[in-house]
Amino acid sequence: MADSLMASASNFIADNNFTPGELQAILTSALVMSILSLIGCVFNLTVTMALKIHHHVLGMMIVWLSLMDFIYNTVGILQTVSVENSLICQVQSFAVSIGYGGSLAWSCCFAHSLYINFKKDDIRAVATFYKRYVKICILIAIMLATVSLVIRPTEIDNDSHTCWPKRKEDSIDWAFVSLEFIPSTTAAIYCLICYFYVIKKVRRFGGRMYLELLVYPLIMIVCYSPFNILRLYVQITGVGHGPFWWELSSIVFANSQGIFNALAYGLSGTLKGGCQRFCQRKNGVSNDSNQHSISAIDTEFPQPSGNLYHNFS
Repeated sequence: MADSLMASASNFIADNNFTPGELQAILTSALVMSILSLIGCVFNLTVTMALKIHHHVLGMMIVWLSLMDFIYNTVGILQTVSVENSLICQVQSFAVSIGYGGSLAWSCCFAHSLYINFKKDDIRAVATFYKRYVKICILIAIMLATVSLVIRPTEIDNDSHTCWPKRKEDSIDWAFVSLEFIPSTTAAIYCLICYFYVIKKVRRFGGRMYLELLVYPLIMIVCYSPFNILRLYVQITGVGHGPFWWELSSIVFANSQGIFNALAYGLSGTLKGGCQRFCQRKNGVSNDSNQHSISAIDTEFPQPSGNLYHNFS
């Protein structure tokens, strides 16, 4: 993906028949959601580090996902600022693709963790995959960013002096298909396959699906699906653009992943458990009491053979 969804959509809708007011509403909404998502990413990173949740597997996975969203939203916001050097555009494109690709990959890792937990019947099995998750996600992000520079370079727009992707007049935007539609659709399908497997297991043998492993991939699907469906509809029908409300909602959702991830994290058992342990340390609670509290936290992930607070270090 050679540019943020905000820049891509801005370039696309600016060439079509939206009124200046409608265009401004779409761009302003996208910028506001990107800023809010950036705040959400900072919240997740700060709280995870402060409460030392990053010492555990799930905490580090959240750190990586938040870091990818942070890069994506930060560069997306910077792409609204005027620049003078085209090299800056290429750097922005590479960085935003790193964030986008990494976010998709880590969302898939959460879905895979859910699958592995049920397949192995041991939540501690997730820890054995952590290093593989890191290597695979970094590789995917770099590959997507490199390809984006080759097939969809950006350039400085003469009017706004901001970085916009170069557009071709082909009937099908193959850069969009290759860099946005295929990666996000593939990630969504992979997550759904993992979900179907887990749901089948739950119905057959009973058990609970763990919120943190379930919700992050689901957020990814919800955020990117409206944008991709709309762009695909435009590509197939050749109508030029979708209805204003669809354009607006799709770009808002596409820039909202950081917000939803922060909300999910704030309501999660992982954060609640981290807060409990932090307060106990501050209040000088004894080791026995602290151990009892951790056991209570573990009930958020009711698996007799282990829990997500398994330390991977």
